[in-house]
Amino acid sequence: MLKSLELFGFKSFADRTIFEFSDGITCVVGPNGSGKSNVVDGIKWVLGDQSPKSLRGKDMTDVIFNGSAGRKANAYAEATLTFNNREGFLDIDAEEVHIGRRLWKNGDSEYLLNRNPVRLKDIRDLFMGTGAATSAYSIIEQGRVDQILQANAATRRVVFEEAAGISRYKSRKVDAERKLERVGQNIQRLTDIVDEVEAQLNSTRSQASKAAKYREVSTELRKLWMGMAADDWRHLTSQQASLKDKIGQYQQRIEELNADYQTYEEKLAAIDAEVSEFDDQLRSVEKKLSSHREGIAGNQTAIEHQLERKQEFETEIIRLRKQRILMARRTAEIQKDLEAVTQEKRKSETGFQEQREKLEETRARITAMTAEVDAASEQIQQKQQQVHELNKTSLTLDNSVFSMRTQLETYSNSIDKANEKRQQLESKVNDAQAVVEACEVRFRSAGKRVAEFAQSLSDVDEQQQMLLSEQDQKTQQLSDLRERRSAYQARKSVLEDLERRQEGISIGVKDILNRAQTSQYSPWNTIIGSVADLLDVDLEQAALLEVALGIRSQLLVISEFEPLYEFLKEGKYSISGRVGFITRPTSQTDLPATIQGFTLEGQAADPADFSTEPCSEPLDLSTERGVIYRADRLVKPTLENQLLAKMLLADTWIVDSLETAVKLSRGVGKKCRFVTMQGELVEENQSIFVGAIGGESAIFTRRSELRKLKNDLIRIDRTLNDNETALEKLDALLSTVDEERSVCQSQMQEASEALSIEKAAKVAAEQKLEQWNEEWTTVKNDLLDLERHAQKLRDEIETVLTEKQETEERLQSLNALIQEDESVLLNKQCEVQELKEQQNARKLELATHEERLAGLNQRCDRLKLEFEQRQQQQEESNRRYELSLEKNSQIKLHILNTRALLDEQYLKQENLLASAASVSAIRDEKRQFKKQLSSEEAALRKERRELSEQKHEEEFKTRDIDHQITTLAERIEEEYQLTLEEIVASGESVLKQHLEEQAQYESEAETETESVSEEEFASAEETAEDVELSDSAAEQDEVLSEEEAEPELVDIELVEEDVESADIG
Repeated sequence: MLKSLELFGFKSFADRTIFEFSDGITCVVGPNGSGKSNVVDGIKWVLGDQSPKSLRGKDMTDVIFNGSAGRKANAYAEATLTFNNREGFLDIDAEEVHIGRRLWKNGDSEYLLNRNPVRLKDIRDLFMGTGAATSAYSIIEQGRVDQILQANAATRRVVFEEAAGISRYKSRKVDAERKLERVGQNIQRLTDIVDEVEAQLNSTRSQASKAAKYREVSTELRKLWMGMAADDWRHLTSQQASLKDKIGQYQQRIEELNADYQTYEEKLAAIDAEVSEFDDQLRSVEKKLSSHREGIAGNQTAIEHQLERKQEFETEIIRLRKQRILMARRTAEIQKDLEAVTQEKRKSETGFQEQREKLEETRARITAMTAEVDAASEQIQQKQQQVHELNKTSLTLDNSVFSMRTQLETYSNSIDKANEKRQQLESKVNDAQAVVEACEVRFRSAGKRVAEFAQSLSDVDEQQQMLLSEQDQKTQQLSDLRERRSAYQARKSVLEDLERRQEGISIGVKDILNRAQTSQYSPWNTIIGSVADLLDVDLEQAALLEVALGIRSQLLVISEFEPLYEFLKEGKYSISGRVGFITRPTSQTDLPATIQGFTLEGQAADPADFSTEPCSEPLDLSTERGVIYRADRLVKPTLENQLLAKMLLADTWIVDSLETAVKLSRGVGKKCRFVTMQGELVEENQSIFVGAIGGESAIFTRRSELRKLKNDLIRIDRTLNDNETALEKLDALLSTVDEERSVCQSQMQEASEALSIEKAAKVAAEQKLEQWNEEWTTVKNDLLDLERHAQKLRDEIETVLTEKQETEERLQSLNALIQEDESVLLNKQCEVQELKEQQNARKLELATHEERLAGLNQRCDRLKLEFEQRQQQQEESNRRYELSLEKNSQIKLHILNTRALLDEQYLKQENLLASAASVSAIRDEKRQFKKQLSSEEAALRKERRELSEQKHEEEFKTRDIDHQITTLAERIEEEYQLTLEEIVASGESVLKQHLEEQAQYESEAETETESVSEEEFASAEETAEDVELSDSAAEQDEVLSEEEAEPELVDIELVEEDVESADIG
């Protein structure tokens, strides 16, 4: 199954190396250090080993090739295992499976399956149960077999389970239990979230109602804001026009002043030119004066400097004169010492030469005697070397004889022991054969028991799996039902909230229904309800009934018309919007030909306007093609509702398509209305209405859905209770099955352990038998070898003894010759020693003469060098003395020349001062005239600046007004997408609206003062109006408080600014 292993940069495999594993290869062998362990480590590493210690390293990055003397380190390590999967032992659809792993220096790593990145868990799941995992039995390391044999039952069981392929199912069971635990936690979290959302639902409903009120207030605010913006624009434009007139007047006066100012500028420029010319002349004179002053100062400084140098040179001349006398005296003393040392040196050189000749003569005699001694010593050493070699040979022969005799004795003992051991092994082989046969019988018996228990465990597992599957189905059903119940409850709450707020019903109808519920006075106590309240329909038909009824669904059903008609004639009603009324029929004869009712919109309708004739038989179109049924059949049948539905929908028919509806409305059904199954409506006048009705305004759909939801919730609760009961029964059955399975597993484990023990015993007995057979064969072969070696040793001992006798005879003759040569050598060595002592004495005397001669040479050289230095110093001193005398003469001449030049510069300076005084007087006269003109110019500049400031103030006010108008226009366009010009053109004005409302209020007050009504009815009416006004005021206060608390809904600061602007306008 394992085809190849590819390593790159892994430990010692720096280059890409491929190991091909053909059939029959089960192990890797080789000398120490060849990389056997690295190959095994590579296989374990690819299969997911995470322990650096098991890979013989400290960190995981230690497996990357770290470089050598001639090669740099690799950036990453890679290993790839290739498996032959033609038999499908791996659960993957491929004939070859490539498992790879990479590790980079920074610690990043990845696993590859067929060259694609995967998780480590995917690799482990793939090999689980195949025996090819990192700790499985496929890799047998050193000591692994002993660990398995000596391990306890639990450890051996893990190995057997891996071999049997059970470990993968255990791992899947653990993963499944973890997933179930996470699912339980998720369900708990979802339950908490649902509770939290349900708690927030009331707050969301309250916010929705507040948002609706905010829309109404925003509309009113928009109207007020646009009116105030128009008023502000009119006021600001008038201010802007007046400011522009003032700016023009200021600009005219500033231009006149600029002309006068230009004249003064020209006069001042002419005077400045003249003053500038005089300034240039004065600066030229001052520049020359400055140059003369600098020259005078420089010459004075030069004279002082030259006087100082003259004094220095005179001092230096006196010092050099003294130095010359001292140097001449010292040079004479050095010359006298040099002559005395030279004479002594000559005497010392003569004595040194005599001692050297005597020493050379002694050395020649010693050399001749030493050569004779060396020749005699060499002859003695050669003979002693021969003696030594002969002694060594003799000793070697003795050792050989002794060693051979010892080996011969050892071989004799070994032969005796081998014979005895062969007899013992023959007995052990017979006993081991009997043990193997007994173990085989016990092993077969234990295998049958394991098979029986395994079958029982399989049956129990199958039953448990069926129960678990059924339990999962029940649990899933419970989860689905709970989710559906939560969704239905949420939808029910939304619909109930819409129903409570009466969404889809006009404001006027809401107002009258509220009065009918709170008032016991006529005509409100005759109101039964709206058409939408009295008709009931299925959810599937609700959309069609919405279209068929249309605005009729908001008609108010009353029991009689007379009280309502009397109330309307009094003219005191106040109802928002348009409201329709209809009487409720109680029998077929009560059905009118047309829908009878009133509409409230400012005045009462006369009952004479409505027909009260009995209803003739309605037109029957049920036999026409495409007609499905009449619209009143959509309503659930009850006596009272059926009559009301027939009265409202007798002229409305349900057809299959729009084509059929148009065709009938132009033909036999001209006086009828038609509704298609798709929701289109064709009226009597052949007008067509299409499109869906809004969700909030679909009253019948909402109420039908609400009824259906309540019924569905009841059914779901019953189903939940039944499923929970069934789930409890399944849990009890599973507990029983788990107990049975535990018993079976225990029996299976005991039988498996017994089988393992018997198998191990059998294997051990077979190994013992094989071991005894191998040892018997080995002992037999060893016995033959020992007898052959013993005979060979006996022959070798006789040969060595003969050779030893010949060696001893040669040794005796050599020892006699060595004694004679040593006597002659001793006499010659004594003569050499006497000559060496004479040589050492003469060497000592020669060294003394040599040392004294070297000291005299050094002293002579030092005196010669010092004499030469003194002569050079004396010459240098004479040169410097002559140079100082010459420089002193030059300095005296330079001082005389500088004083003459200084007198000429003083005379020129007096002439320049007189010229500068005359030019300065003329310049002062011109400056006085310029000052007079400048004062007149300053007055003009002050007046012009004051006018410019006033103009700037007016322009600033104009820009401020422009900015206000621009800001106002931008805010209007940003808030309402209208331009300010459009609002002004439309004639909007808050002031005008305020005056009209005040006039209307005064007119209504006069009308109320003149009207008189009955006390009881008026009292009830006033009570109802007070309640409405108090409710309205409370709602307004609530809206205002919400606006103050929610800055993002209404900008309070903006409103205050707008009110101020309106007051200013």
